[in-house]
Amino acid sequence: MKRIKRNALAMLVLGVFIVPVLLQAQMWSGRMGDQMAEEFELTEEQQTQLEEAYNDHAKEMIQLRADLQVARMDLQDMLQSGESQASLNKQVRAVSDAQAAILEATVAHQVQVREILGVEVFQELVESHRGGWDLSTPLFQNWQRRSAQRSFRGR
Repeated sequence: MKRIKRNALAMLVLGVFIVPVLLQAQMWSGRMGDQMAEEFELTEEQQTQLEEAYNDHAKEMIQLRADLQVARMDLQDMLQSGESQASLNKQVRAVSDAQAAILEATVAHQVQVREILGVEVFQELVESHRGGWDLSTPLFQNWQRRSAQRSFRGR
């Protein structure tokens, strides 16, 4: 039961911090990025910088999530093989460090986006999506339709 709670908490933390960033990275590409650029009156340079930042961050997050998963698997293996409490504690710290690395990368990415956009535009972006992305807007509906089409075509 304790393991289920711990895994649920980990999934919640990952969902809160990682999914929004990856969704933003996915949304920035293509027409969605064009619509956001128009809405916030971004320059070509800002658009290019944001696209690079989102892509780099998405790649970094893939590696960090893999590191976290490996650390968790190692902990589970150690627990099942009868390792000492001291060894398990060391691995728990490794899992915690991997989680902290994810959060640090997420915050660093948000700071990078804030620096690209400027504080005012960044605040507008945050305010426009406070409480989550509004899936009823035409902007999101178009993005969802294109995503579904890409998935259907096997992309």
